[in-house]
Amino acid sequence: MPLTIRQYLADAHLRREEIDRFFDGEGNWARFDAELGYLLRSSMVRDGEDGCWTISTYAESGERRMGAFADRPCRINTYGDSFTQCHQVSDGETWQERLAAHFGEPIRNFGIGGFGVWQAYRRLLRHEQSDTSAPYLVLNLYDDDHYRSIDAWRLLRIQDFRRYMRDRAQYYFHANPWTHLRLGTNGRFQEMPNPYPSREALYRLCDPEHVYEVFSKDIIMNLEMAKRGGEHDRALVAEVADALGVRFRSSDPATAARVHTVYALRSSQYIVENLLAWAVREGRKVLLMLSYGFDLIDSACRGRPRFDSSLVVWLREHTIPFVDAWEAHTADFRSMRVPVEAYLRRYYIGGNGHYNPKGNLFFAATAKRALLDWVDPKPITYRGEGASAAELAALLT
Repeated sequence: MPLTIRQYLADAHLRREEIDRFFDGEGNWARFDAELGYLLRSSMVRDGEDGCWTISTYAESGERRMGAFADRPCRINTYGDSFTQCHQVSDGETWQERLAAHFGEPIRNFGIGGFGVWQAYRRLLRHEQSDTSAPYLVLNLYDDDHYRSIDAWRLLRIQDFRRYMRDRAQYYFHANPWTHLRLGTNGRFQEMPNPYPSREALYRLCDPEHVYEVFSKDIIMNLEMAKRGGEHDRALVAEVADALGVRFRSSDPATAARVHTVYALRSSQYIVENLLAWAVREGRKVLLMLSYGFDLIDSACRGRPRFDSSLVVWLREHTIPFVDAWEAHTADFRSMRVPVEAYLRRYYIGGNGHYNPKGNLFFAATAKRALLDWVDPKPITYRGEGASAAELAALLT
């Protein structure tokens, strides 16, 4: 028998103690935010290379604590998910800190593990109206981030993590509902608020019937079920497929996966268009970075096609500046005579983790040239004698 939505959602509901711990508990990795679902707290978690504990601390304004040249003016702010946050390494081991040490100027890190492109963009808009604003803005797009932008409740899509969080890592509670995007029948995206913007609202997710009633009708839930060959609302999925111009056959899970991917990548195009228009109005400059996890770099090294080729083509056609870790890793791999598995162990933690310290150094080196060509004037370490006496005196005292 095909998997039913009710079966899939059977253990999806929350527990009141999980919510209470999220709001009241000590040592939680995340804290509640009414728009974005959650933000980060300072924490120490045993998730690093060789099983070490990693130290992540955050300033009052929200960015990860800076070390290199933190007392100097900051002109680059970075936004994104855990590959921006640099989850699973300690504060001084992030790619931002590597670049800051190399450039002789600080770089702020506003990354939040689990965020999608939309959530990172919304955080950018919030912080760039504050005292921590900067003229140069980096938005890092990790591979799953495109899909997260269209999740109303990401936790439904990551069953294994839900069980891990509940059974073994209670301090990791996050991925609760947030602001997200939805595609209308006219093919235009609609900006949706967080449907559960308070503690009391989250308590409603403790009711299995409420979860089923609401999310059995959700388009992303139905796409997930169609991808698994399970129960789904064929008419709902077909309507979205038509709006996207993508062929869908209810009996073919691969076509549902294609609809989901096109939906996600189109949402990122929408976000980038809005970000660039905002940047022009505000007099800011934007650089995009494309980053990828262990599995997709494995595919890249083996010469398999990339899932986001339509986005890459679109960025190039619109001459939008971006850094491409896919191309950087494939070129790096070709320069070595090692098996793919050995190559991946060089840069990633475990079988499906984030960059280790060496991986963040690689990503910093990948981004360096684009950043140098982007900022004006160049960092002081690339101006040398061209720096003013006042700049040198401030730097060296």
